Amino acid sequence: MIKSILMLCAKGVVQDAYTRNISVYSILDIISAASFPLYVQEMGVLCILHRRKRDKSQIELELKVLLDGKQLNAFKLKTDFQKSMKNNQIVTLKGITIPSPGILEFVMYYGDRKLKTYEIRVRQIGKAKIVKHPRRE
Repeated sequence: MIKSILMLCAKGVVQDAYTRNISVYSILDIISAASFPLYVQEMGVLCILHRRKRDKSQIELELKVLLDGKQLNAFKLKTDFQKSMKNNQIVTLKGITIPSPGILEFVMYYGDRKLKTYEIRVRQIGKAKIVKHPRRE
């Protein structure tokens, strides 16, 4: 049975091609913004998967992005374990628009089965301000 042992979202997730080590920086658990909609330029999702020998080595996953239960986007992901029992599924989202504060969920599915969910609290803080800088002469 395919299962996920870890899922997270961060500003950056990269895997070294030679060592296959993963580096994650700025894990996201809260996003604060003064105004909405909020555009997040780039975000990484890491989902570490395990399979048994009898499981297929090539599978299709689906990553759904929801805000307070409403689907914002969904991505089909072809995954190849090759001969390994472990797979580091890394997805880089290039631009995501968050329309309002709430709970942002990233949910990984294998068929109809939910493998893992990662939640980020999105909150509004204050109001957008314009800051005037002194003029140089």
